[in-house]
Amino acid sequence: MDVDEGEESSSGEEDAPSPSKKPRLSSYEVLRDARIAANAALFESMGLGKEAQNFQKTLKAGSRKQKTRRPPASITPRVTRSTSKKSEHGPPSSEVDARNENGGARDENEGQDEGPDSLASSGTQAPETMAESRPKPRQASNKQAPIEPGSPSTTAAIGRDVPEEMAEGGGVVAEQQPSGIEDDESLGLNDYAILEEANELLIEAPPYLTDTLQRMKEKDVGMLGRPWDMFVARLLLLESEGEFNMPMKDLPAGSAKDGTQRPPMLAAWVKNGRCRRNAENVPKEMPLLAPAELQAHVKAFWGWWGMMQPAWREFEGGRWAKHGFDGAVSLGDLNTRGTCGWLSVVACMWWWGVCVHEGEDEAAKQAWQVALGDVDWMLAVVLLRGEREGKE
Repeated sequence: MDVDEGEESSSGEEDAPSPSKKPRLSSYEVLRDARIAANAALFESMGLGKEAQNFQKTLKAGSRKQKTRRPPASITPRVTRSTSKKSEHGPPSSEVDARNENGGARDENEGQDEGPDSLASSGTQAPETMAESRPKPRQASNKQAPIEPGSPSTTAAIGRDVPEEMAEGGGVVAEQQPSGIEDDESLGLNDYAILEEANELLIEAPPYLTDTLQRMKEKDVGMLGRPWDMFVARLLLLESEGEFNMPMKDLPAGSAKDGTQRPPMLAAWVKNGRCRRNAENVPKEMPLLAPAELQAHVKAFWGWWGMMQPAWREFEGGRWAKHGFDGAVSLGDLNTRGTCGWLSVVACMWWWGVCVHEGEDEAAKQAWQVALGDVDWMLAVVLLRGEREGKE
């Protein structure tokens, strides 16, 4: 017997358990916690803290109407509830008897995937399908086929490129806001809850939304990043009020005399019917902004956007301030929804974003990020504080 071991056993004393160490946070988690704390402080200063907390509780509690997903045209048979619980309670007795008769040999089909439910119940992750090669912008496939309303192929999923582990606080976000941009991106809400809610709403959204977002997705091939996904998700939350059936007044067209007229690209798109479907039930293509027209488009957008700002927003240091909210003052023209509402702002930002991301000018890309942060922040304020019929 080893001397040290004997002394330890004779003493009869056990080593005190070492104190549990706090789990080491990833860089993303540290930044996330800091952002949430900053957002909470900003909300308190604006008097929006209570509304943000209530809205977040609503998302967590699932108080919004649950949408029923429509199955695709051909799908493998779903596993029944009793079958999906095999991994929890073991195989039925008949299968056990069959194994015993075969000397305990496993059935050749045992352990194979039986569908999405069986994977979920067993904790096994479904194998990833082979990723299709993504076309570059302006080279998206022009192949058109009739689209059935509400079919899975027509719904452009929002934020699905975010890994699932990110919802649990792990990993690192591939695309983040450039440093130096003062953007209260999530306004203290759970980003992943918003993305999940938006994907549920997208299934039953009307064609004026699904067709436009699908056509956008075909050409931007996801290059606009997660901030863009959050912006589109908030659009869907706003449009879904009243079950998508309660449109409000259109955004104003502005005036060319005072430099507030909406961008010509938007005016032409609206005049041509946006992405309206033709006789073959095929939505129109989403037009693209020519690089030569970018400067004029940006100038026109800022004039139009500035004209629509509520009276309590001040223009400071070349940017619209993200504070000073006054509940006694109306949100003005931006407190709206419908075909000619915030979707027009989304279209303008999309043309701008795709155009600059096709080039190599990093300063132009960052300028777009700043603009996206501003319009997204204002959309979140409208979503939270706007008084509208049909709002839950």
